[in-house]
Amino acid sequence: MYADSERISTIYNPDWVEKRHEIIHRDLRCVLCGSGDRIEIDHITPVYEGGAELANDNLRVLCHACHKEKSRRELKDRWAKYGGA
Repeated sequence: MYADSERISTIYNPDWVEKRHEIIHRDLRCVLCGSGDRIEIDHITPVYEGGAELANDNLRVLCHACHKEKSRRELKDRWAKYGGA
């Protein structure tokens, strides 16, 4: 998982900003529920699990609610797999 400084530098990385706009333009709405409200970019396979950070096939649009639920499940799975590491 990112340290706070790494996360901040990723968010403001020009490559990430460009990629984010590209994925939003591609998907437009949450790919799970179809909502267009509070959309966010999701790494399908988390970076900490080896997912590519800027690969189109590892990025998709989720609404805030779906992204939050997916992140909750991933955190639960990560605790089970790594003991919270």
